[in-house]
Amino acid sequence: MTPLDNSVFVYKGGNQKVPKNIFRATIDASARIIPSMAFKGCKLLTHVSFQNGLEEIQSFAFLDCVSLVEIKLAKTTKIVRCGAFANCVAARFVSLNEGLMELHTSSFKGCSMVQYLCLPSTLELLGKWAFAECQNLKEVAIHEGLTKIDDWVFEHCNNLQVIGIPNSVKIIGRKAIPNTCLIQERENAGIVWQHVFHCIEELERLDRPQEGASEEGAAATALLPTNAAAATTSSSTYDLAAAKKEIQGLNTDILEILDSNRKLQARTAMLSKGHESLKSDLNAMKRQHDATVEELWQASQDRDDLKQQVAAMQECLYVLKDGVELLAKQQSLQKTTDVLPPMMIGVEETSSSSSSLDTPTTKKRSRSECDETLQQVDSNVMGGIKRIFRGIIPWSAEPKAKKQDIGVGKKEDL
Repeated sequence: MTPLDNSVFVYKGGNQKVPKNIFRATIDASARIIPSMAFKGCKLLTHVSFQNGLEEIQSFAFLDCVSLVEIKLAKTTKIVRCGAFANCVAARFVSLNEGLMELHTSSFKGCSMVQYLCLPSTLELLGKWAFAECQNLKEVAIHEGLTKIDDWVFEHCNNLQVIGIPNSVKIIGRKAIPNTCLIQERENAGIVWQHVFHCIEELERLDRPQEGASEEGAAATALLPTNAAAATTSSSTYDLAAAKKEIQGLNTDILEILDSNRKLQARTAMLSKGHESLKSDLNAMKRQHDATVEELWQASQDRDDLKQQVAAMQECLYVLKDGVELLAKQQSLQKTTDVLPPMMIGVEETSSSSSSLDTPTTKKRSRSECDETLQQVDSNVMGGIKRIFRGIIPWSAEPKAKKQDIGVGKKEDL
């Protein structure tokens, strides 16, 4: 197959045949659709300029264009069908326009040189295996708007490190994202998008042809934001090694930020666990304090009971002391009774004869009264002792009065 010269092949749509040995191609603004397999197998094709007006790229339109180094869609493109850019293994970057609505199954499968990817906010359909086997893909940013990431979208993207997923995404299909990839949500997704866009911009500048691309350059500049467009119109020369080093530095910074975020989350979880443990310890100490207070209250009650028992025992001792005194007096009365008869007999012998009949009667009456007095003392003492052992405290005042009466009676009898 003999290659054509460096002239650009212009494709105007319809049934126009495309030579297989072309280097460059421009899709004319009159072409609304690129039909299926139109550029399939153009292995020498390196650059394609998509002019505004193109709306749909049908299935396998650029399949196996293994020399195509960039894919930058027109602003009017809405649909990319199944396998449209599959196996474009030399494509270093893919620029998807705002306004793109559908990326069907395997649309960019096997674009193994792509490193950074931005999905526009207008995208509604992201089909299965859309970017599968993009082995050098590192970072992906998704704009707010997409609601579903279908099954196996990034399958076998083994080097994918970071993907920014917005709040609008509600469904993530089976094996859509590799397990080794770090998913950033909400506010971090915007940071990832800015970084990825910057990387794509740098790669686009490095790969832009240095001559003869006035219309193409203007169209590419229109796809970027204002600050990016101003940068692309600069005529300064970029050093490839320096640009790669800058991209790697930015990537390292993002990874460090994400690593710090993970450490902070782990630290927060540890502090939360420590807080729960401390709360449990405080509850245990509170329960122990309540138990100690209960024990102290019970000890106070026991102390009061003990005081009452000691007072009762002291009262018992006083009663026993009174009883001992009564017993001593009883013994003294007994001794007095034993010596009373001889005294009474001496009186009878010295008395006159006229009173001889009354003396025995007087002697008998004095003995009986003494016996009754002793019996009464014994009864009072034994009754007091019984009341002590039965717990009748204190000793009543009545036995003491009787004790005094007994003493007076004893003097009268004597």
